[in-house]
Amino acid sequence: MNRQSESAHRNNRARRKAKSLRRLTTALVIRCCAAAVTEAARYLIDRILDHA
Repeated sequence: MNRQSESAHRNNRARRKAKSLRRLTTALVIRCCAAAVTEAARYLIDRILDHA
């Protein structure tokens, strides 16, 4: 009985760790995408202004 609850506790801790890691990764990806979109927009605006 004790052994079972111990493994369940370990599983919960691992799951929590994975969840926080996923959240971190998602935040990083979103930040990178936002930076890329900003750069692309800046580039496009520069091109449009050059043509005008």
